[in-house]
Amino acid sequence: MSPLRLVIYGVPGTSVFEVADRLSSFHELDYFVIEKVAENNSSYWDDTIAQVDFDTGDFTNGSESSHMVRSPGVIRMDKRLEQADASIPDSFGYEDCLSSEELQHVFSLQQGIVATEIPDRKLVEWASHVVFLYADEKNVIDWFSKRRVCRTCRAVYHLEEKVPVTINRCDRDGSDLVREDKDDPAEIKRQFKDWRNSFWKFEETAKQKGIYKKVNVDKMKDFDDLVSRVNLWTRNEIEKMETWWDTALELS
Repeated sequence: MSPLRLVIYGVPGTSVFEVADRLSSFHELDYFVIEKVAENNSSYWDDTIAQVDFDTGDFTNGSESSHMVRSPGVIRMDKRLEQADASIPDSFGYEDCLSSEELQHVFSLQQGIVATEIPDRKLVEWASHVVFLYADEKNVIDWFSKRRVCRTCRAVYHLEEKVPVTINRCDRDGSDLVREDKDDPAEIKRQFKDWRNSFWKFEETAKQKGIYKKVNVDKMKDFDDLVSRVNLWTRNEIEKMETWWDTALELS
């Protein structure tokens, strides 16, 4: 089997990390997460899927974090993108936002799956496959606008999928349910704008390399269907690669 070097990313509200996690189990590959630094400046490496030993470069299952954060320059770039006009592609991009240490660990992997919120085009250079999860912006905004959180215990509800017994009251302690700022429609629209401005060069590079697959999650009947579609495409592409190599060797 040819090595699988899959990069998976998607618009806000899509299950990028969950799909990558499931595929990593299917293929028995390391799963590597690159996401923006959290507001409290904790690690941006996922601390529930895997950990990396930066002395040896080994990946293991675990819950410890590597405690790395985005550089100040990249954080400034994020703030510029927040204020950018989404209708006009910016002349600057994220091509060089990952540190040499981060890239060294990615490029040291002969195979693996990277789920990313960071559109560094060197990830496309490493990848054998790039999968983009797409969702209709209106559907995402509608879904998040119906999420509610308990003021007291922080239990999460949804007005369609996890409805409280008493409207606007927490089932646990009876406290008021509120919609947080991050679930406000205007905030979700802002996230989509940021995404479009930051990822357009990344997407074009993947298309030019011929390793790009766009998957509309709205058309999948459930999560298992979504994972199966992505997995089928990666397997088919690997088989094509192997057939090409076999033919090339025969001709030589």
